[in-house]
Amino acid sequence: MNITFKEQINAEAEIIFNAAGTEKGIQSWWCQNSEVAEKVGGHIVLNF
Repeated sequence: MNITFKEQINAEAEIIFNAAGTEKGIQSWWCQNSEVAEKVGGHIVLNF
């Protein structure tokens, strides 16, 4: 299953990437058990 989010966020790209594109960022607000490919176009695996 592929899920794509399209959101407009009023913040600098670096802040958004750190929150949504890094393992530490994802684990801080969404899913603590996750694997994140920390690159543009990378995949995120969430284990709930």
